[in-house]
Amino acid sequence: MPAMSAAARTLIVSHARPEALGAELDTCFTMVAVVDGLVVGLAALDGDEIKRVYVHPSVQSKGIGRALVSALEVAAWRRGCTAVRIVAGADAATFYATLGYERMSEGVHVDGEARVPFVEMRKTITASKP
Repeated sequence: MPAMSAAARTLIVSHARPEALGAELDTCFTMVAVVDGLVVGLAALDGDEIKRVYVHPSVQSKGIGRALVSALEVAAWRRGCTAVRIVAGADAATFYATLGYERMSEGVHVDGEARVPFVEMRKTITASKP
């Protein structure tokens, strides 16, 4: 989130606190990544939407995010989805593009002084390659 303003970072962090996430994640299919007994990442599937993909900065670029997203694609396929979508922060769009996601639209979420750019993305999934 280095390119975001302080107000945007504060807004995102406030929505990512455990007490804020608990109720939401209870309604989703949620995957957790654990390394050496520590939770280092999580991601959730809500219908056909992948949400809340987080990987601790100390273990980013080690394939954990890729593994979480791939596992959710398989779960979506098994639930009958033929495509999945994600609303990604603009900084994360390149990561999802490398996983085969296509940009559908772009926008900016505005909340007071916080302006958070986002990209809506989609990927078709098949039995042979979710």
